[in-house]
Amino acid sequence: MDLLSEKALNDLLKVLSKAKNEHPLTKVVRVEGMRLRRDADRTVMANCPSLAHSLRSPSLKVDLSDPSHFQCTACGAWGDVFDFIGLAHGYAYLAKQYELLTGQRLESQVDPQYAVEIKRVAERQRREVIEGAVAPDEVCNFTYRALLERLTLHESHYKYLTEQGATEEDCDGRGYKSLPANTKVRVDICENLIASGCLLESVPGFFRLPEDFNDERLRGRWCVGPDQQRSDRTGLGEVAGCEGCGILIPVRDIQGRIVRLILKTDTRPLGISEGIKENRPSQAAAVSLGQGLIGKSGGAAGITRLHHAYPIDGDRRHREILWVVEGVLSADIISGRLNAHVLGVPGFGRLTDELLDAISHYREVRIALNDYANSFTEELHYQIGAAGSESYIVRWNHEVGSIVEDCLMEGDTAWWLEPDPFFI
Repeated sequence: MDLLSEKALNDLLKVLSKAKNEHPLTKVVRVEGMRLRRDADRTVMANCPSLAHSLRSPSLKVDLSDPSHFQCTACGAWGDVFDFIGLAHGYAYLAKQYELLTGQRLESQVDPQYAVEIKRVAERQRREVIEGAVAPDEVCNFTYRALLERLTLHESHYKYLTEQGATEEDCDGRGYKSLPANTKVRVDICENLIASGCLLESVPGFFRLPEDFNDERLRGRWCVGPDQQRSDRTGLGEVAGCEGCGILIPVRDIQGRIVRLILKTDTRPLGISEGIKENRPSQAAAVSLGQGLIGKSGGAAGITRLHHAYPIDGDRRHREILWVVEGVLSADIISGRLNAHVLGVPGFGRLTDELLDAISHYREVRIALNDYANSFTEELHYQIGAAGSESYIVRWNHEVGSIVEDCLMEGDTAWWLEPDPFFI
């Protein structure tokens, strides 16, 4: 991974700080056409620019006591003015975010002796990684793998996964594990990770419990999972008899490293007997661990990432055909069923530079997204063809299944490929 020298980083941070001061977040929100509405004495709300969620009422919150950051209470997006402008326009890397915000190229504003170095890194890296707010992917991979080794997959979660189409091989080989709901258990796991040499401070999903936590013995200690605010909102938390609060699903990059963890949350805690036979993870409540935790008790933000799924015993270096589907779990399941490379996208907003870069490694791309993503599908289809690669849209028999994932798992008689007009 490209990292900046200390002197180049210090010079870059000065330039970024100046840009933030000259372009306040609240002003940029208004410039992007979003009206701020006062929600409380020190809080204003606006519509979130992300299309990863369907809620179109105001959900993006700015606390005027710290107006340099925002958080969306619906999708969990969080960050500063650079993150906001990237979210609004679909750019993950710092160079383009800076240009959109200021109208100037980043390399023209830094010390000329560092310009080439900063340009190279900023065009390929996220701001939070460059600044060190989030650990490099190698560190996240090491810590996440160590965490998953210390967990097991609960029987109810295994049953849920197989009902969704996962095979026994998927459950064993893709690293799915149950996250304990009991805070003390999660704290003990973190202390074990630290003792074994794992870094937690900048890895999304790990955070220190607040000093006002209800159990005095655990205050200030490292924990993993959703923060307390998210726990309250999604129904997670400690309940008597609760054995798990959700399924951890690894998110992998193109090299196979685990770069994030998705928590598919339980709708009800396991072990509750009041007429409930067993728990079921929520279809909708899947959150990237660490979202909203930057600057809070040592946590690092869990920015949503693309997921690269490969056949468990396949060769990830053989890149010919890539399928594009929605979600991490769907990508894993379809990869196993089709014996193919599959890219799982987290939501359908604007096309991002990260997405276009990911698909550029393949000769042919097959887009298998559901009807509600038609505009995203058509734009991606066009961009791939314009770049000179073959692109197909997957169409399917709606009498076989209402969603494309069901038809892909039924076999090739339930779906067909619509060719790219550039290649007709």
